[in-house]
Amino acid sequence: ARANQRAQRAAAKRAQAARAAARKAKPKPRPQPKSQPKPRPKPSQKAKPAQQKKASPKQSAGSKAREEIKSEARGQAEDAVAEQSNAADLASKIDVENLSMTRTVENHTWDIAGTRDVDAPNFGRAARPYMNGNNGMLLREIMRGSAPRMDSRGAPGVVEWRTPGRLNRSNGIWELNIDANSNRIVHFLFKSKKG
Repeated sequence: ARANQRAQRAAAKRAQAARAAARKAKPKPRPQPKSQPKPRPKPSQKAKPAQQKKASPKQSAGSKAREEIKSEARGQAEDAVAEQSNAADLASKIDVENLSMTRTVENHTWDIAGTRDVDAPNFGRAARPYMNGNNGMLLREIMRGSAPRMDSRGAPGVVEWRTPGRLNRSNGIWELNIDANSNRIVHFLFKSKKG
């Protein structure tokens, strides 16, 4: 995803440079004085078709740059569609009822809520209660809540979901990454939004 963002930023910069070059290449039209209206052709006179001017080298360079940008944007859009299709294919292989977890994810099951305030509502409770017990229904809702995409860090065969949701009266994002080849959760947490 970061590589895709970098490519989009680079394409945007090239587009901006091409637009600037095209603006410089275009001659500015001279303003017509308002006091003299343009003469209208008489009905008996036929209007001559406008002759096409040959493009100056600067204008054709701007046109070429615009075409390159359009072509690159089309290519990026096709890549994004292919990536989304690949992610959807991998997601369809996942068996939610028989998922396993990596050791790191499993260890987070026992994390205690990070508060020292004894009167806090979550004091002494699991920081990630959604990981205890049967969480198949929660996982399915997260997977339905947003489109799958390939792992943003580039791990092969890993599909990720970023789904808005709520936990313990906090709004946030559910983050779920599953290795479709091994049917294993490699990342799973709720990140609350501050503020």
